[in-house]
Amino acid sequence: MFGAIVLRDVPKEEARIDLLTYPIQGGFRGFRMVPPGVHYVSVLAGKAQVGFWCVVRPNTAVVRRLDFATNQFVADDPDTEANFQQMALSGSMNHVLLEYNHTHFAAWWRLVDKIDTADFPPLPTAEGAGSRFEQALGSHGGRAERLLGEIQYQFATWFVTQPTAPDEAAFARWRHLVLACYNAGERNMIPQPEFFRQLIPTLLAQFHYLPDSWFTADSFLVAQASYMAEDMTDSDIPELATASEQWRTYLTERTT
Repeated sequence: MFGAIVLRDVPKEEARIDLLTYPIQGGFRGFRMVPPGVHYVSVLAGKAQVGFWCVVRPNTAVVRRLDFATNQFVADDPDTEANFQQMALSGSMNHVLLEYNHTHFAAWWRLVDKIDTADFPPLPTAEGAGSRFEQALGSHGGRAERLLGEIQYQFATWFVTQPTAPDEAAFARWRHLVLACYNAGERNMIPQPEFFRQLIPTLLAQFHYLPDSWFTADSFLVAQASYMAEDMTDSDIPELATASEQWRTYLTERTT
């Protein structure tokens, strides 16, 4: 049920997959026993990490080559790709593929579990009218589950590109979406209770990786968070009231 990620023509210094970093040396060709789902892979090329997102499906192998002219990962030619896929899946490359450390997968999964692999990446289309939340939801055709996937995707994109080249555009979009949810109001929560119920554990999983210095009373993470908590409680939806209490408790403990 697992898959593989084959990396070609990469410098042998350091490789990352999801939340894990490995020193590498000659002979390294990628990763095996990779759980199905979305993954981010990068290598140290010079002073910067160069990486890509991919979807790994059961019993399949993703093959990418580092193009030194553009310093980006690209797809290989079809024949070479098919050859490396066959070798990776047959086990003949096991000695040059690092085994994915499954004990750390749960932490990564909490950051990406709402991202739909059949509709990847979950990037927005043109936004419509209304409040910031209504615009964000409209940019995904009103599909709340896809908006939740984008919140995860934008945060993870920013987080995994640190520290050498953090994707500031992804961070700005994530911040925008968080504040849009903070100010969504009861009228948007009542039609979408499951979105807001799932939003709380999604944000808590992300906040786990942010430093305490970000949780001051006047920070964007905290200053408007009470609006969402109050509206969730006032919605009179039991599941949202429970999630609101979890949200309040966490922020009280983190706020400095």
